[in-house]
Amino acid sequence: MKKIIAGAMLFLMGSAIADKETDARLDKLMGPATHQQYHQFLENLQHAVAIADKRSVAAMIDYPVTVSVNGQPVFLANKQDFINNFDYIFNEKLKK
Repeated sequence: MKKIIAGAMLFLMGSAIADKETDARLDKLMGPATHQQYHQFLENLQHAVAIADKRSVAAMIDYPVTVSVNGQPVFLANKQDFINNFDYIFNEKLKK
């Protein structure tokens, strides 16, 4: 469940809809009864971002990963790279 593509992660943060149809699609994509894990993961991610818990968010990502910062791709090799760039990745506009 740790694998997150940066673009998908940002999309999921803003578009989580907990309804039966969505849950059924999640279960079909990820396996039976996995939608609870998805919702819990997303809740944990949103909370960690909201309180700027950089280390927790960094631990949720598989590395290396490329993210977009100000429209530019930024390669992050490891957790420390992510932590160093956290405030650029999760700027105030994105947190809203």
